[in-house]
Amino acid sequence: MSKERLEEIKYELYTLHNCTDTDEAIKDFIFNHLKIEWIIEQAERVRELEEECAGWKEASRFNDEKLEQQNKRYREAIFKALDALPVGFKNEAVRILGEALEGEE
Repeated sequence: MSKERLEEIKYELYTLHNCTDTDEAIKDFIFNHLKIEWIIEQAERVRELEEECAGWKEASRFNDEKLEQQNKRYREAIFKALDALPVGFKNEAVRILGEALEGEE
């Protein structure tokens, strides 16, 4: 609940309790109506945020899958390149790749 809205509700509540008995029922109805409207607005905002969050989760999942596919292609390309190297160069390439990947996982 926002600080401003809380202060409004407190003020409205204070105003309602300092009124005459004839006006009490009407003011209670108006006050309760205002609270209900605000609660509905908050529920709608929660729904909007949940939908937005679901969209971000879906985008994140898509990006994760895309990165996994990209890493798989890179790994395959590295192994093909290593297989094409002569043995002496292959050992040096493996050492360099190992240093580059240190701490990655």
